Amino acid sequence: PFHIPLYTIPNEPYEYEMPPETSVSRGQYSSRTMRSSVRQDDEYAIRSEISESIPVIDYRDLNINPDNKLGQGSFGIVYKGIWNGQTVAVKQLHLNKSTKQEKKSFVKESRIMSTLGKHPNLVDLYGYTLEPPCLVMRYVQLGSLSYLLHYCEDPEIEAKITDGRIKKKLILGIVLGMIQLNAVNIVHGDLKSQNILVAEDYTAKVADFGFATLRGKTARSIASSVTSDDDAQVCGTAGYMAPELINHSTLPDYSSDVYSFGVMLNEVIQEEEPYADQFRNFLGRGPLAAVNYARLGNRPRISSRTPAILKTFIEKCWHRNPLSRPSFQQIFKDLQPPHIKFPNYFEQPSFTITTDVKLEQNIRSKTGELFENPCDASSEKESRTIDTVECQLDISFDRTTRDEIVKKVSTCLSFYGNYVT
Repeated sequence: PFHIPLYTIPNEPYEYEMPPETSVSRGQYSSRTMRSSVRQDDEYAIRSEISESIPVIDYRDLNINPDNKLGQGSFGIVYKGIWNGQTVAVKQLHLNKSTKQEKKSFVKESRIMSTLGKHPNLVDLYGYTLEPPCLVMRYVQLGSLSYLLHYCEDPEIEAKITDGRIKKKLILGIVLGMIQLNAVNIVHGDLKSQNILVAEDYTAKVADFGFATLRGKTARSIASSVTSDDDAQVCGTAGYMAPELINHSTLPDYSSDVYSFGVMLNEVIQEEEPYADQFRNFLGRGPLAAVNYARLGNRPRISSRTPAILKTFIEKCWHRNPLSRPSFQQIFKDLQPPHIKFPNYFEQPSFTITTDVKLEQNIRSKTGELFENPCDASSEKESRTIDTVECQLDISFDRTTRDEIVKKVSTCLSFYGNYVT
């Protein structure tokens, strides 16, 4: 890798390395020592798929507390544990409950992680166990980017994650991790905030390669063929999925990762989950409701307060035409300059609700105790219904609660008419 100009946060220097996208770096993947290809009889054989450079760990050497779960899914459970004197994350597959496809995804993730080596923006693989099958990985302290953006209520962390400078650092880290994946012909296939882990120093680390594909890139063409993944299928998370992937004949591609990145970039800037305003409309429309909505030309909403330069950039990333989307190399070059500023948290504006006295009482009965310290109506105002009282909405709640209150109040007010001033 070669060094690029230093990107700094005041009093906190950070340096990023961007590997050159060359045929040499791509060739390193195919030249690595591999034990064998995927077995055609679907027999689960993790040992046959992982690079010999990755050590086999004795499961008995892992100190795992079964109650200390970091996460879980259909594949199994991720535990926090101790190995070799250090804290680790242990991803354990449930063989007796997993489908053949889930087992293959687990093997594929093992194979891919074993080829990546060490990179500051990718989760490190320390080793693996065979009985039961586990991946032993670096423990990343703060958890997922999704958790930090939408669910964490630690005031110190919330203050950090809403800082525009930290947001920029996280986004650039994600881009650098994706550059490294693309340099060795890997398409992530499920890039989303849940699959970005954040270290204590707010370094982003791309994780979860269960849906990744290995691709052989043809000269000057984005069109690719799967080289080591005969059972590739359309998969991912609908809210982040490029609409062209709904067509089963279209394989995941570098440009589909860029689409997902654009959705996530917008999510980080305005701290809102993709299509949050459409959740109710998607009910009952199946797991692909969001990607079907995107196929019609729709996209997650962009706040009117998003800087114009970032709005334009987001729209380039999720462009309808995959060939019009930038590469991750270009994304880094465009976002890295110091003059590109990410906004701090979009404060919900303090607003006043003006109603006549009787209407204010009706609204209160509809919304419960959502208004804090409304002005006491005088006897004179009570006798004259054309006069008004003012109620200030308290926004001192935690972010999630406050946003929910704003939605409920807005819904109630729309029932009565336009009374928000």
